[in-house]
Amino acid sequence: MSRYFIDKASKNAVFLCAFASIIVFLTIIVFIFKEGLPAFERVGFFSFLFGTEWRPSLGQYGILPMIVGSLYVTFGAL
Repeated sequence: MSRYFIDKASKNAVFLCAFASIIVFLTIIVFIFKEGLPAFERVGFFSFLFGTEWRPSLGQYGILPMIVGSLYVTFGAL
């Protein structure tokens, strides 16, 4: 086998893997967006993002304390 053939085959294999990774990534993003959209329609994006109560049984989904806690841990680790 020639060096050119191996080089070309390797390049095509890497391209195929990269393309497959991008397709899988986009499929995951579309799935998460599609499944999460009804929740955002019920609760609202800003209520979800800046709400302080997390009580799924009552339909309250605020993640601000979780975001702040994550930031504390991140900056504490630095």
